[in-house]
Amino acid sequence: MEPKVQISGTVLVVDDFAPNRTILSLALRGLGMSVIEAAGGEECLSLCKQQLPDIVLLDIMMPGIDGTQVLKLMREDEELREVPVIMLTGLDDSEVLVHCLRNGADDYLVKPYAKEVLTARIQAALKRKQWLDARKMLLNEEQGRNQKLSFDLSTALTESREAQRSVIMALAWLAERRDPETGEHLLRVQRYCELMCKYLRMQASDDSSETLTDAFIANLPSASVLHDIGKVGIPDAILLKPGRFSPEERVAMQEHTIIGAETLERVARQFPSNQYVALGCEVARWHHEKWDGSGYPDGLSGKQIPLSARIVAVADVYDAMRSKRCYKGAIAHGEVSAAIIEDSGKHFDPDIVQAFLRLQSSFDEVYEEMSEQHQEVSTLEV
Repeated sequence: MEPKVQISGTVLVVDDFAPNRTILSLALRGLGMSVIEAAGGEECLSLCKQQLPDIVLLDIMMPGIDGTQVLKLMREDEELREVPVIMLTGLDDSEVLVHCLRNGADDYLVKPYAKEVLTARIQAALKRKQWLDARKMLLNEEQGRNQKLSFDLSTALTESREAQRSVIMALAWLAERRDPETGEHLLRVQRYCELMCKYLRMQASDDSSETLTDAFIANLPSASVLHDIGKVGIPDAILLKPGRFSPEERVAMQEHTIIGAETLERVARQFPSNQYVALGCEVARWHHEKWDGSGYPDGLSGKQIPLSARIVAVADVYDAMRSKRCYKGAIAHGEVSAAIIEDSGKHFDPDIVQAFLRLQSSFDEVYEEMSEQHQEVSTLEV
């Protein structure tokens, strides 16, 4: 004698003919299943929403919404699409059955059917559902692990980049802080570059949009602080000299562009995809080049000079002229603006000067605001 088959779970029996539902329900309860009954398609969908069944036995021929339409609506519904459905039919119509299978039915039964066949079909459908649920759970767990790994990697890369920037920023400060009168110079230059990058991006033509990428806009302001990093290699006797340089001293001072660029190029070789460092190399080497080719260290002219260096050149000169240094006094905003305009097409890229003219009031506000903050901090320290 074969052992009695028991199947756990809830089955929804859908048939418009009550005696069919009663016979089928008795057989299913005999297998150990909980049974819900629906007399039509609308009731089937409503009951599924109230209590999601483990499997649906769905009659094809019903008034109103027939079985094929109910199946279609279930497979289009996010909550119901994975519920196993076995179609029930009194007609052995292969075309209809193939249509149902192609549209998401898990199986079918042709009335009348033996209890053993009914049991085997339900067991097979539930096993497929269990396998699919287990697979979905594993995929979700794998996706969760991948997302966590991606987040951890992104965090590690961000922390690594920030650590690199922090170390390089510290070197830049080390170079600048040797001159106590230039304490906020780096941060002001950074703010000026941010203003100009955003303005130039808005005004960008098709031929310049390739340079003014999102990465460029995001990285140049931070990279601008590296423009004078090479000053760390210049002797104090030259760097802090209050008077004019001799020809030899001037040549030695100009070496800070080479020192800074070569230092950053070593970092860039280790991190070739880091645009922050790449832009830092550009501004360190070429921010003293001039539009007419009379600058240093390489005598570049016009658009041979990278855009990054052309932007930093205006920002650096504006702040240097505004600020008191050991070799000069501070100059008012109006005089500095006039000098930059005068040097358009000679020292500076005319397009960058036009951007400066549009933004000069903002430059003045940045200088005054950050200078006041620096004075307040200095007073508190005293």
